[in-house]
Amino acid sequence: MDLNLRGKTALITGGSKGIGRGMAEQLAAEGVNLILVARDVARLGAVSREIAETYHVAVRWIEADLYSASAPVEIAAQCPDVDILINNANTPSAGSLEDIDEDQWMHNWSLKPFSYIRMLRAFLPILRKREGGVIINVIGQIYQVATNKALYSSASCSALATVTRALAHDLAKDNIRILGIGAWVVNTEYVVEAYEAKAKATLGDGSRWRELAAHLPFGRGAETKEIGDLAAFLASDKASYLTGQIIDLDGGYIGSSVPTLASGALAMR
Repeated sequence: MDLNLRGKTALITGGSKGIGRGMAEQLAAEGVNLILVARDVARLGAVSREIAETYHVAVRWIEADLYSASAPVEIAAQCPDVDILINNANTPSAGSLEDIDEDQWMHNWSLKPFSYIRMLRAFLPILRKREGGVIINVIGQIYQVATNKALYSSASCSALATVTRALAHDLAKDNIRILGIGAWVVNTEYVVEAYEAKAKATLGDGSRWRELAAHLPFGRGAETKEIGDLAAFLASDKASYLTGQIIDLDGGYIGSSVPTLASGALAMR
């Protein structure tokens, strides 16, 4: 399917690895020019060159630390040609209310949700000047699951789901669509390394890590390419009437795993 994206320009934060790279590659396959933003300049440059050579699109990269409040404004000043803004920067952080002290809370918040909010504020004038565009926030499906075991992630992703839904009505008047992707378990480098370590500890063999995902509906986590495919569709005119929605890409896990509906006195038969 031709998504009619060729010649568009997408900016992706956290674009040098994991979900960000998966989205970058699938958009590049559709002929989208890229601006990748990340902190690791060596990796950023290498990935950008590889994507440009493979897909024959223009790829620029910007070294930036999105924990900094000034970074989004500085990035926007260099990128007046963006049609698709993808907020994806993330640092996984577990821990309960008691585990995370106030300084860590504030540090975490400065990246997610605040770097997303700052990027929105910096790029909305650009999208309005270009008379339209698409914003995709990679949120994390934990926004649906309030858990003290990962309280920061639950709270930050929930906040971003609210921001995404709240802006949709007003932005539609400017021909700007805003959407979220609710990812669950995705086979990024970080996740695979964690699985390998757990498999080594529990099964005695790190190469057996895929066995640890057997409980998921398809028996596996999502691949980054699958996140990229969804992002490309959402960015295209094929989704032209879709805005203000969080599209959950979890293989059916959350919706089929609510304990009170699956078992017990309230179970649905």
